[in-house]
Amino acid sequence: MITPMNKIIHTFLLTGQVKRASINRWIIPFDKICFLIPFCFILLFSVSSSVGQKQANVWHFGDGRCLDFSSGSPVNLPGSQISTFEGSASYCDRFGNFLFYTNGGGREPAFSFQDGGKIWNRNNAVMYDMQGIEGGGFSSAQSSVIFEAPGQDSVYYVFTMDEIEWDVGASPAIIASQPGGRGLSYFTIDMRMNGGLGGVVLANQQVYTPSYEGLCAIRHANGRDYWILINQDSSGIGIYSVTPTGVALAGVYTAAGQNAFTPIKASPDGNRVVTNFVVNGLQASTLLSFNNATGQLSNPIPFTDELQSGEFSPNSRYLYGLSFDPASTQIVLKQYDLQAANFNASPLLMYTLPAGQLSITLQLTPNGRILFPVSDFGASSVYLHQISCPNTSTPGLLLNLFTYSSQDGFYSLPNYPAWLFEDYDPLYVQLGPDTLELCGSTQSYVLNAQNPSATYLWSTGATTQTITVTTAGTYTVTVTGPCGTGSDEVVVVNCNTTVPLPNCDTSGNWYFFGNYDGGKLNIVVDENVPNMKIGICTYEPVEVTFSGPFVGNITDVYYAGFNSSVGNNHCGFPIFTSSINGVNPALVTIDVAPPVNIISPPNPNNILNQPNGFNFGVICVASCDTSTWQGGCNTIDQVLDVFQTRFGGSLRGLKVQYCCWSDSLPYRLSSVTGSCCSSTSGIA
Repeated sequence: MITPMNKIIHTFLLTGQVKRASINRWIIPFDKICFLIPFCFILLFSVSSSVGQKQANVWHFGDGRCLDFSSGSPVNLPGSQISTFEGSASYCDRFGNFLFYTNGGGREPAFSFQDGGKIWNRNNAVMYDMQGIEGGGFSSAQSSVIFEAPGQDSVYYVFTMDEIEWDVGASPAIIASQPGGRGLSYFTIDMRMNGGLGGVVLANQQVYTPSYEGLCAIRHANGRDYWILINQDSSGIGIYSVTPTGVALAGVYTAAGQNAFTPIKASPDGNRVVTNFVVNGLQASTLLSFNNATGQLSNPIPFTDELQSGEFSPNSRYLYGLSFDPASTQIVLKQYDLQAANFNASPLLMYTLPAGQLSITLQLTPNGRILFPVSDFGASSVYLHQISCPNTSTPGLLLNLFTYSSQDGFYSLPNYPAWLFEDYDPLYVQLGPDTLELCGSTQSYVLNAQNPSATYLWSTGATTQTITVTTAGTYTVTVTGPCGTGSDEVVVVNCNTTVPLPNCDTSGNWYFFGNYDGGKLNIVVDENVPNMKIGICTYEPVEVTFSGPFVGNITDVYYAGFNSSVGNNHCGFPIFTSSINGVNPALVTIDVAPPVNIISPPNPNNILNQPNGFNFGVICVASCDTSTWQGGCNTIDQVLDVFQTRFGGSLRGLKVQYCCWSDSLPYRLSSVTGSCCSSTSGIA
């Protein structure tokens, strides 16, 4: 998306022509298309190389551009297949292994001579072709965003957003069949498919239309789920929840005015949002408070300037904005201190773009800076400028960090959930995960303090940017550079390759039943155990029935699992949701994919170093094996830890299997007492 005024500027500079299609939409006549060049050699980095939040380490954007931040500084890599006028998204896993990228959508190639929208895998091969009739728009400012699917192992959401020029480059048939455009849609990708290259499971799942340009993902306060914010037609900001049960509308915020169909940006701490509304016929940039636990927007505060785009600092204190300056008739860059009594009173003017240059996007980077592309039409170039020290009141500006030759220009950088960039030191230092394990073939780690040319002091006494560790311990580093000082700490532990089997206490007070397939689980309570508690974990739905003389002793029944909404027909009796019968309903809690406390370490023996257990919530347990990959389920220690935390006391006995529970095989608690990970019967 380019605002109407900027579309006039861009079109005139590019072609010398402007064709007005409506009051707020401009058609740009293109006569040239950039066709992209060969293979982009994406470097896959081992888990043993420790850098900060790694999901944003590799960027694909523009007309075949690719940046790799894995070393701590961006490096251009050749050959990306991406083609986009504005938005894009690309993603790594949390260990920094590059996965896939997308331009979020496109236009019908036969009518527009532009890309139809694709998802590419890490080898730059097409994973999915949207053909110009699915997904988002070729000129959508935030065409797409990617994040992990809550409660699903190795599955990722790709949300897409259409452009306000939704009918440009579209055939009459598509215009008729998609009135108002495609709006908000999503795809899901399972990285276990195609030998670890990934594949699309669900395609073009339409959520809402009409909606244009704005697509913002904010991580939920629970650390697992997400919120999606969009321009909900012209009425306000649509807020959607993304949980293990799917995507659902949570509310629409209408208090600040009508939508201006501009980008929506969130602060890394998840507590603020900036976007534009239309008030009294004019665009008004507005700062909003956001509750990332409830999904509520509130407290609108207008900016004096009309921002083309904004980006928050990693510590969420400052906002950097690009706006049109009426006095100079140029685009200017300013810093606003959001902790000031009146942040509009005295923003810091950082830069005025020269005449003939246009910029509408700012984006945080994995190394704690902010980048923004500037298109210079006279020079057929795009300059990538860098803001340094964004957490301070004295930020720096480096012009022309990179210069790209580009006939038509491009305007946006990849869109990410902002929490990936959260940091509070003046100098950004991230060593990676808080805990690393020396395990299997990984007997050493390279700890990288990044910030080239700074000074370093490690707890080992080393003064280099990187150190290699081979023994367990706590390692800290303090880094001093132009922005000030920053530090980080990581704990390295020896891998416990043999997790002991659960220890059942015959005098304990709680029991556990776990499987994958669900089914009908009949529990006969034939033991007189005071303050009795029962734990249940399944992936597919389970129907639990309690009977017996001591049912009244039960004080807590806790279900924690995925509780799939798909009917459990293969067990021979369809069940569509989990239910607990035979006890007081007030004693029952059904919790879908609650967070785990024990993080399963990466296993170099698995594809993409996947951990043996699922780390993003309790979804299922199918065996007591902790040494091999559990097929997407949790390991037994992860699951029992969650129940132990809830129940207290001690585990009296458990039954774990993969197959369905069968109502022809009731379980007497007297036979379960003292039983730990013994084999049990079930049906396939």
